[in-house]
Amino acid sequence: MNVSIYSWAIDRVRENLLEENEVVLSTVPAEFDKSEKKEVKGVLIATNQKLIFSSNVIGKEYLEVMDYKSMTGITLESDGFRKKELHVMSGREKRIFDDIKEDKQLEKMLSGVRKQISLARSGGGTTQAPVVPQTDKYQQLEQLAKLKGQGILTEEEFQSEKSKVLAQ
Repeated sequence: MNVSIYSWAIDRVRENLLEENEVVLSTVPAEFDKSEKKEVKGVLIATNQKLIFSSNVIGKEYLEVMDYKSMTGITLESDGFRKKELHVMSGREKRIFDDIKEDKQLEKMLSGVRKQISLARSGGGTTQAPVVPQTDKYQQLEQLAKLKGQGILTEEEFQSEKSKVLAQ
């Protein structure tokens, strides 16, 4: 994913929508099919608490928040071309995200979202994010490096978070 193109959406979500112990697990550029004739380009952001679609095209912001507890499933379908569609089901409602490039980032997101849905539906709740101590920059940097090493943070996300810690 070209993080620079969607960094505004990821930063906006981190600043305004994330709970105290919530972290971004993965991000994937996508297009949301709001209706038969209306599509919105943006980014899907999977956290350990919810799946978020965020967009800001030509000054029009759009946000779709999907809680894992209300989700009944997520599937990957072919769109008939070289890209994929992600179908997110919540009860009788189905949200379709398309123009998704199939790569390791998509596989990571799909696997993570399925795990979170399963945990939420089993009554176990979603996984808790590791708590990063706020007092010691070196401990925060070490924790970020661990998250990157575990594949939770991409290199771009790691660099962004590292810059924030060092700026404190």
